[in-house]
Amino acid sequence: MYSFLKVRSIFLTLFFLSITAAAPLTLNDFSLVFGRDPTDGCASGLPPAFAVKRAEAAVRYKNEMALLVSEIHAYAKKANPSFAIIGNNSSGLFAVSDGYDRQEVAALSENMEAILLESFFFGWKMTNNAETPESERNEIRNQLAYAREVKKPILNIDYCNTAKKIILSETLNKKEKFISFAAVSNTLNRIPLYPVQLSGESDRDVDELEEIKNFLILLEPGVFRSRHDYLNALRETNFDLIIIDLFFGSEFLSRQEVDSLKTKKNGGRRLVFSYMSIGEAEEYRYYWQKSWSARPPSWIEKENPHWKGNFVVKYWEKEWKDILFGKPDAYLDLIIAQGFDGAFLDIVDGWVYFTEMEKQNKEGIK
Repeated sequence: MYSFLKVRSIFLTLFFLSITAAAPLTLNDFSLVFGRDPTDGCASGLPPAFAVKRAEAAVRYKNEMALLVSEIHAYAKKANPSFAIIGNNSSGLFAVSDGYDRQEVAALSENMEAILLESFFFGWKMTNNAETPESERNEIRNQLAYAREVKKPILNIDYCNTAKKIILSETLNKKEKFISFAAVSNTLNRIPLYPVQLSGESDRDVDELEEIKNFLILLEPGVFRSRHDYLNALRETNFDLIIIDLFFGSEFLSRQEVDSLKTKKNGGRRLVFSYMSIGEAEEYRYYWQKSWSARPPSWIEKENPHWKGNFVVKYWEKEWKDILFGKPDAYLDLIIAQGFDGAFLDIVDGWVYFTEMEKQNKEGIK
């Protein structure tokens, strides 16, 4: 499935191709499925037994991504029991495959409250209004079988900017039982003015993802003249969920600013989530060290040639996890401290790159 989200997921997919031509889990359940206790050194590496297993066999990339998501979820829940996770283009993690069985899918499901798709109906191959082939949609439908079975909320961003396509997108998504957002800009930098009547708009309070009827995702606020204009524009909407960046420019939003966004214009409560990439490091983020550009650390795999300043990471490595969570200045910790209701995890499909690389290496040996 092609993606527009910050034009990253599609670029990463092209990178892959260019290279390869329902009770919460107990700690015992988590250890049994993923091989470790999520509260035992979340950011301090795997226990010896698991490390030995890894040394004896190739990293199970899909499983490692599921583990990372679960660690993030467990860590956030300790700080805020109502904190929730949305995984972008995460349908592949809900599909049973070799070495990744239904038990692991069920474990992941308990650690990701919702799935977000992109271009399920419109936005194929990075083209606004272009219809996604039915064969592609069927593949995603198959991956979503378990998620549908457990009634997991499924969100979808369609990229379309004509009135006709926006109306059609809403109709098709309702039929598919998706919660939809029609993005008029593929850089996700605008609040749509159409349709005039927001689907499912109401003044009811929304406290959980299961309750949302609509959402807004706005990740590039650069079109707004000021921080004040940006925040006011968000406050003037009635979306049940808004997904934004932790930062405006080089400064992160204050807790007071985030709290002010949790009330819809009509007075109802809503959810506010922050973006966080877990599969790529971004050199424009506060954690980036200048020395990495010349001498990148071992956990950085390679720069994404289609998105300058974004680097594919070995997401299972301790050093990367330390950047993501586990200390006051870690990315997730800042999101939690600023009062966001949850995190929107991007590049959750980063495991595909390493899987394809391993496949290529094996074929080369043959």
